Amino acid sequence: MLRSLVGSEMCIRDRSSYSHEVYLRTWAADLEQAVIISVDYATAPEAQYPVASDNVLDVYRWCIANESKIGWGGDSLVMVGDSAGANLAASACVQLAREQTTRSPAGLVLVYPALYLGRKLSPSRLLSMWDPMLPKNMLETCVEAYLPPTADPDTDPRVSPLVAENEILCNFPWTHCVAAGCDPLIDDSSTFVHRLNQAGARASLQVMEGLPHGFLHFGLLSTPCRDAISQTAQQMSMMLKEGVTQYQTDQEKAALKMLHAELQCRLVKNNC
Repeated sequence: MLRSLVGSEMCIRDRSSYSHEVYLRTWAADLEQAVIISVDYATAPEAQYPVASDNVLDVYRWCIANESKIGWGGDSLVMVGDSAGANLAASACVQLAREQTTRSPAGLVLVYPALYLGRKLSPSRLLSMWDPMLPKNMLETCVEAYLPPTADPDTDPRVSPLVAENEILCNFPWTHCVAAGCDPLIDDSSTFVHRLNQAGARASLQVMEGLPHGFLHFGLLSTPCRDAISQTAQQMSMMLKEGVTQYQTDQEKAALKMLHAELQCRLVKNNC
């Protein structure tokens, strides 16, 4: 199953999964065996943090617990998000890594993610303050609407996954960041992948050179953007297939463990 957290800024009310069909339809065609769940999470300023993050976790847990209702076999799940949706996907994995009680996704794909919501400027943000797609003032306005006064983006990893401790990052699923070469947020991706690898997690980075923030929406207008959409789907396909293999291995191990316990019980009864 592919679980998609569509982007848009965290404070735009009139956007939903319908506005992201330009690439969700492509993914549905490329991933024929996958069920795609697109989440319309609550947005600010009406719903501030942590409402959207909690929405994501609630839907994820519901999908895990209700596999038969949505047409998948429960064998493999990949979480995907772009822009603000990528922040929420990573935030959900932070919470899952903390709890370690709910099954983690087989993979996490973050497309031009916003992984730090504080005011410190990375080199890419500093050099792209007047970016036509994501200028600094628009990003700050959205963050201010999203975060209540009590939220601290410099210390809370659910707000800014980039600041998560290694104890959390080491429990992350296989993570693949797809960065846009002309994006103020490109440093978020490169730094996050570096931190995950340092913590011992599996992570990779793919930079789509020459493409802007939001390139998933331009597939009908640009061949490079269309190619990037397809390449992202290929990464999801690999994760889904590996997740199936791992799930089957885990199921076999669980079955062998139960069989061993049953045999041990019979031996004890026979000896008595």
